[in-house]
Amino acid sequence: YGLRALRSAPAFTLTALLTLALGIGANAAIFSVVRGVLLEPLPFAEPERIVRVYHGNLSNGLARGAISEPNFLDWKRMSQVAETMGGFWFADGMSGIDLTGTGNPERLSCTLVTDGFFQTLGTPPLLGRTLIAADDVPGRNRVVVLSHGVWTRRFAADPAIVGRSLTLNKEPFEVVGVMPPAFTYPSGRRIDAWIPLSYFGPDQIGRSRSSGFLGVVARLKPGTTEPQLRDELSAMAERMSREYRENTGWTAVTTMPITEAIVGDTRRPLVVLMTAVGLLLLIACVNIAGLLLARASGRSTELAVRAALGAGRGRIARQLVTESLALAIAGGALGVLLAYLAVRGFAASGAAELPRPDAIRLDGAVLAFTAGLSIACGLLFGLLPAFKGSANLEQSLRAGSRGSVTGPGARLRNALVVLEVGLAVVLVAGAALAAKSFGRLVAVDPGFDPSNALVVTMSVPSVQHYTATLEAIRAIPGVVAAGSIRDLPLRANGEQIRPDVAGRPTPPTGNPVVQRHH
Repeated sequence: YGLRALRSAPAFTLTALLTLALGIGANAAIFSVVRGVLLEPLPFAEPERIVRVYHGNLSNGLARGAISEPNFLDWKRMSQVAETMGGFWFADGMSGIDLTGTGNPERLSCTLVTDGFFQTLGTPPLLGRTLIAADDVPGRNRVVVLSHGVWTRRFAADPAIVGRSLTLNKEPFEVVGVMPPAFTYPSGRRIDAWIPLSYFGPDQIGRSRSSGFLGVVARLKPGTTEPQLRDELSAMAERMSREYRENTGWTAVTTMPITEAIVGDTRRPLVVLMTAVGLLLLIACVNIAGLLLARASGRSTELAVRAALGAGRGRIARQLVTESLALAIAGGALGVLLAYLAVRGFAASGAAELPRPDAIRLDGAVLAFTAGLSIACGLLFGLLPAFKGSANLEQSLRAGSRGSVTGPGARLRNALVVLEVGLAVVLVAGAALAAKSFGRLVAVDPGFDPSNALVVTMSVPSVQHYTATLEAIRAIPGVVAAGSIRDLPLRANGEQIRPDVAGRPTPPTGNPVVQRHH
């Protein structure tokens, strides 16, 4: 009967369905993002014991800097609080590792890691093993651990991949393992492989104490805390700043849980966005409640006749609530379709800039959330009209089909309108402030002119090839200028170094840090 009643009022039903679909779909889509980024468990063993570590020089205004390899090795050797400690270097597409010999050549997004990296995170491999101490030795370091993404994309998920030889940078590398799909650290986005840091010699990556490039993760020993590790490493940094001139001023150590380090500054914007779409859905519910009240007024004679035939007030209220729930469930189903399209849009454009985009999906938890939200909405906008619609049935029967636009029913509808307008004002004001902030961000001068500029990511096997490639590009008609850089502006910090100034003594706080891009 409820479905027939909704079908008899197609304009009302269509309006309510679209309103609900937009509100529920927006909430489902944003909840899938919030769950994937903030709530999905990290793919690490006991992540509460894993800490991200930064080295800083407060006199230079740098609190969270990278760590040089010699300093990291000293910390790892002397720490009594950390059970294990690992270092890594990653820049998306900038590893200089090229895969050849299996299909089209491809530049891989590789992470260079030290001994202890995989042991600190504790994620077991899907196939084979991870990198161990014996792999981080020159001469025995041509081994590679593949990500699940590149394993499926380039090797068709071949289970016999472990032990196979791949050609990376024109050298044979043995595949020793494959990681599970959820493991993409430290990128959080696309990552193809992990290889030992020692594969690159001192002539390729600086090994001095003044060359900071390593990120560091540490696993706390049972019974120890993050502040204990920070205090221990801070004491080491103080001592090392006195022992080594290159470490002058580098006495600050910052630590944070691995979850906070991965999520970064996205928590607050996502919470604000979830609140905004929640307000949007509340406005939709108030709107539909007003429509249902108006519709109940038009059905007063019908409901009164049902009461005269023996239907009690509770029976009529249940009938109206049933119609509201049917409307909410149908709107929720349509909202799931809109959410699916929105999540696909995130994957194609926006979510690539969010941490952990692979965890953003419409799974069983999101569908359960959407179902619960739909039922809650049905009750929210259905109970009040059901209560009012089942009241004063005798008076409605006497009034016949004239209906009424005054009295308690009209006052209730007016109150709903006031509530809806108030919520809309809050939502519009928040949207206006967000748009203004976004406009200011877009208007910030990046320090260079990006118009008519194209970027091509590639690697070259030799200086001669590099020179010839640039000359060939410059000779293309229409090309005004061409150059190259290892780290693109605004995408990476480059290599942190503390240069000496010729003819000037080193100040007590140490020379300022500069980001070297070459």
